[in-house]
Amino acid sequence: MKIEDVTFVFHRFEKYTQDFVKEILDLWNIHRPNLAVQLGKHENETNLVEFEKFGCDYDAKHINLDSRLDCDKIVERLNEKNDGLKYVKTEKTHVDFCSFSHFLVMNKSQKKSLAIYVPTLNDQKIIESVSDAVKIVLNK
Repeated sequence: MKIEDVTFVFHRFEKYTQDFVKEILDLWNIHRPNLAVQLGKHENETNLVEFEKFGCDYDAKHINLDSRLDCDKIVERLNEKNDGLKYVKTEKTHVDFCSFSHFLVMNKSQKKSLAIYVPTLNDQKIIESVSDAVKIVLNK
């Protein structure tokens, strides 16, 4: 993935470990990103890409965090591409590994975190779509 004037830092988490929370927060503090994208595999093959407006019960206070990104605009612009992929914004909370990392980043900044769920991580069209979503958010 390449976008002019944008540096990408990729970090892959295979599974939850005891150090997971510390690793996520350390990555945030080291890189101070303009945007953090949590990319997760979605088990429902009918929706190719979902953007999540987030609410969750991961902490004892039951904090609900809504994205401050314009997810409606992102989905609309991606659907205009007519590349055969369908994009859906969802307010449904996924309770999984990717969502937990999204929750941690949203606690840092609701304006800089986007969760995208895809049916496969091995499709070039999907990777290009993630790049397009980043361009839309960063106005590139």
